[in-house]
Amino acid sequence: MVIPKEARQRLMIKEGDILELVVDVEKVSTEELKTLLDLFGVDGEGVAEMTKQLIEDKELKER
Repeated sequence: MVIPKEARQRLMIKEGDILELVVDVEKVSTEELKTLLDLFGVDGEGVAEMTKQLIEDKELKER
């Protein structure tokens, strides 16, 4: 989907941003999806690393 430059600038959408399309009865809108870093702020990197480790541990247990 191509979003016009003026709209991207106004909404501060950058290349690589992940957007969700929300379809309503009369309109379509976008919402920016949040990453772990966005949700956990400064601790985001630690939380992301811990989450990766938990996933790896779970996968090892399932084998």
